[in-house]
Amino acid sequence: MSGIQRYILSFLQHRAGQMCEVRQKPDLVIRIDFFEPIFRPLKTEEVSTMAEFYVERNAQSNGDHVVHRADCAHLPGKEAIQYLGAISNCDSALKKAGQLFRQVNGCTYCSVSSHTT
Repeated sequence: MSGIQRYILSFLQHRAGQMCEVRQKPDLVIRIDFFEPIFRPLKTEEVSTMAEFYVERNAQSNGDHVVHRADCAHLPGKEAIQYLGAISNCDSALKKAGQLFRQVNGCTYCSVSSHTT
């Protein structure tokens, strides 16, 4: 066994509490797969909250198909809406609705930041 191989095995003995795997191959090369999980608290900006969005199938008088959050008090009945999915923000929901309908707009109540007049 070479000096490097002895050093590696010595190092692994000191890290005995960690999950590791040592494989000795026929040509005397040692391959080490070392797994060390890293846990840290997430920063607020790393945590994204997803909301479920729907789009109205029927256009308003101005041609808009309105995008709503699932918890909107002005969300029409199930037969009049199409599910868009769990999406991180209203702008992304508008883009997805734009793939289905030519003219879309955010709800004046639940998607104020994406509503245009």
